[in-house]
Amino acid sequence: MKVLSWPKYSDNIEEQVTYRHLFSSKLILQYNPKIVLDIGCGSGALLSFIPAPIFCVGLERTEKKAIISLKNGVHNIVVADASQTPFKNMVFDSVSMLEVLEHMPANKQAESVKEIYRILKIDSELIISVPYNYWISKLLDPAWMLGHKHFLESEIKNLLSQNKFSIKFIEIKGGFWELTGMLNVYASKWIFGRTMVLRSVFEHRRRLEYEMYKEGIATLFAVGKKQL
Repeated sequence: MKVLSWPKYSDNIEEQVTYRHLFSSKLILQYNPKIVLDIGCGSGALLSFIPAPIFCVGLERTEKKAIISLKNGVHNIVVADASQTPFKNMVFDSVSMLEVLEHMPANKQAESVKEIYRILKIDSELIISVPYNYWISKLLDPAWMLGHKHFLESEIKNLLSQNKFSIKFIEIKGGFWELTGMLNVYASKWIFGRTMVLRSVFEHRRRLEYEMYKEGIATLFAVGKKQL
């Protein structure tokens, strides 16, 4: 009798990269940074799109996650809390925080953005992505019922402006395929312990959603500029 089998879940960079990371890297690179910090760098997916001449640093809260980043090629990795980093004032040209704020309590969100302001150079950028607060995006996010926060544009604008950032860019991207793709990841990883089902199909559709439609319903992207 033939036994069903499938490729097991992996933290390898090839399995983790999505079009969202490429889109985010384009937001970063358009400002021509020389030193970049990625907070919550995870598998290193975002930093894999940043070309070598740019000096990249990843930050993770635990050694376990930092080790995954190291294995995937993030050579400069720091273990610290986003609200209390070990960096000097005004070190970075760009700081990214993708899908991180939603995992923090409100006070930590504000503390982390305040800390980013401290370590960013003047006139440099903070790039954020968070789940968008829209009924379909919440309905298709099982973690929302467990406190996985979704944000309105006004909430992100207030968070940035209260910490002396001006808003340079804010846009919602991704739709049905982005949302169902995340469901696919959750089910594949946590229930079956396998890689994403029909990954190439989902990623192709995700790319089309980002490239063809200006407005989405899944992920809110924002860029804030540090001002005095």
